[in-house]
Amino acid sequence: MFGEEYDKLTPKDKALTKVTQSIIANEVANNFNYQIRDTGYYKGVAKKKLNSLNQDLERYRITEFEPFWQANEEFTDNLYVAQEELIKQICSLGIFHFETLIEVIKAYKKEPKALEGIVKQINKRNEL
Repeated sequence: MFGEEYDKLTPKDKALTKVTQSIIANEVANNFNYQIRDTGYYKGVAKKKLNSLNQDLERYRITEFEPFWQANEEFTDNLYVAQEELIKQICSLGIFHFETLIEVIKAYKKEPKALEGIVKQINKRNEL
């Protein structure tokens, strides 16, 4: 699920990775839920449930995330920045490109070095 690099981590770092990714996913969900407050979809049952969820996520962030984050600041900072940037990049394309991105990820899992080479070529060509 996490890949080759994950398999090389110590048990403590594996646990840190899982907890941090869970916390970040909750933070991202909370941010997306907050963004729909100004839409017509945010009413009735959805509003009640999302408000409750957002309150629970906020409590979780304060009681679990902050102490955990501060105890493992460098590790969690790096992971947070990487995951946040990944999510921003994916979301910037919109949902209509998700299938293609899934195929790119599948290709990366099969031949990471080959895909990295292709990506470097494309990015270098577009730097001009």
